[in-house]
Parts: sequence; structure tokens; C-alpha cells
Amino acid sequence: MPMHEAAKLASMGGNRPSVLPFPVMRRVAAHVPACHARFTALDRITAHHWQQHAAESGYAKVEFGTVDDPGDAELGEYLLIYRRDIPWAQWGVNCVDGGYEAWSARCNAKLGDAKLGRFSRLQDALDAIIAAPI
Repeated sequence: MPMHEAAKLASMGGNRPSVLPFPVMRRVAAHVPACHARFTALDRITAHHWQQHAAESGYAKVEFGTVDDPGDAELGEYLLIYRRDIPWAQWGVNCVDGGYEAWSARCNAKLGDAKLGRFSRLQDALDAIIAAPI
């Protein structure tokens, strides 16, 4: 029953009971970036939770940043990952359309390409960093 009909029946009074429908909520998958090139609150929680467990593998901190260059629509927010024994970032993860792109911030003959890969979930990108050669 449409809401305007329910309101009409309710205003008429009388002994006719009516059931008002509840509004329908649409849910968005939690791991999909909310908008182009931006991390969600869940992404930030995931990264900080990962940081606690990654300490066992020598990773000391994660740091969020934003590229404010309007000329480069592909780049937006990024995550830098630091090792305990090195003062500069070793890895980065960009939030890109449709997912996350993990990349090496250093030259590494074992990796070849600086990009580790593109992932649909931030957790997958972070797990690939742990598994990558140092």
C-alpha cells in the first residue's frame, strides 16, 4: 500500500486497521570504495588492524595521504606502509576505481615492476604485501 493511501486511511479514523510499510534500506558492500579514489571508514579500520598483525613481519606503521592534484583524476587517497628499520615508505596502496592498487615504493629486482597488482579488497592488497619479497 503506498504511503499516501495509508495516511488517508489513518486520517479517516474508524475501526479499519492498517499496516504502514517500513522504508527499505539499500546496503552497499562494505569493501567497495564509497566513491572514486577514496578510502572508506572500513578501509581505514582494516589498515590499522592489519598494521597490528604486520608488526610480526617487520612493518611499523601505515600512513594515509591524499593527492590534491585536480589534473590527475586517477589518483586520490593512498596508504603508505613503513618497515620498522627503514625511515621511508616501502609500499603504497592507492584507492582507484573498482579497487586498490598495491605498489612498491623502492626499486627491487625481485619484483621487476613497481606495481604488485590490483585488488578488489584492501585486505587482499595488504596480504599480498606481506607475501611479497622484501
